[in-house]
Amino acid sequence: MVFFIVCITGNSVEYLSLGCFNDQNDTHAIPSLESNNATYLNGSYQTRQNAVLRCALEAALMGYKVFAVQDGGACYSSPHAHVNYSVYGETQCPSGGRGGNLVIEVYLLGGWLFYLLLIIW
Repeated sequence: MVFFIVCITGNSVEYLSLGCFNDQNDTHAIPSLESNNATYLNGSYQTRQNAVLRCALEAALMGYKVFAVQDGGACYSSPHAHVNYSVYGETQCPSGGRGGNLVIEVYLLGGWLFYLLLIIW
């Protein structure tokens, strides 16, 4: 597992990688957050700088517990993402932490609290 605490333009967010999972084009495990109304998801996801961080900030802004990044930077999350992310099964993670073609890398927001609880328990 990978743990990050990051800060961008005065905003900070913590997240913990839960690993990678398969996805499907016709019915995504988690809905996309990509839209013109997004606060942190500027430009094309394929060339977006700090794609994982920006997705974390967008999901946190919405109050979600889990988010995912796919295909090099596309952002996914929802109120039920923490329940649905593994519906198509686990798979190997591509390098870089930004998922791959039909592979979502899933992250838990506020993951440091969860990780500390596991260590203490």
